[in-house]
Amino acid sequence: TVFNMTGVPLISKVVAPACRPDGLIAGGTITPDDALVNNVIDISACTCYLVGVKTTVSANTLTLARPTVNPYCKYSVIITSGGAYSSIKGTEGSSFSTTRGAAGGPPLITVGAIEIGQVWYSSLTAGVVLSSEIWQVPGTHQERFDYPTFTVYTSRVSNFVS
Repeated sequence: TVFNMTGVPLISKVVAPACRPDGLIAGGTITPDDALVNNVIDISACTCYLVGVKTTVSANTLTLARPTVNPYCKYSVIITSGGAYSSIKGTEGSSFSTTRGAAGGPPLITVGAIEIGQVWYSSLTAGVVLSSEIWQVPGTHQERFDYPTFTVYTSRVSNFVS
């Protein structure tokens, strides 16, 4: 994506503008609940960029209900635009899918939110969330501010490329 700022005076040829994409900076690790409560995950505190502002989110726990009809369901664990942990339930399916919004796939993410991970259920039966059900791969299940990498190019018309 190329962002152009025309008609804006160049302030300095030495100082590049700050480019702060929304995304996780550090923390936000999702783990099975320490107390081994069914369908509950723990999330560590984190720092992230929200609309270019460095934001701290406190540790929290979330309850993610098991599917009720079809056993395969993905939850996206997010940081809302208000700076709080939340989750979005995907559509239940008869198998897992990688397509967002599809049955068995991850849900579409709310505008302004940051996805920090996913929880994949494959059973209708309540139980402790397993480590193998938690996914936090940057670029696939997690939005980071520094991935994919980007470069800021400046010139007299201040072109920003990411």
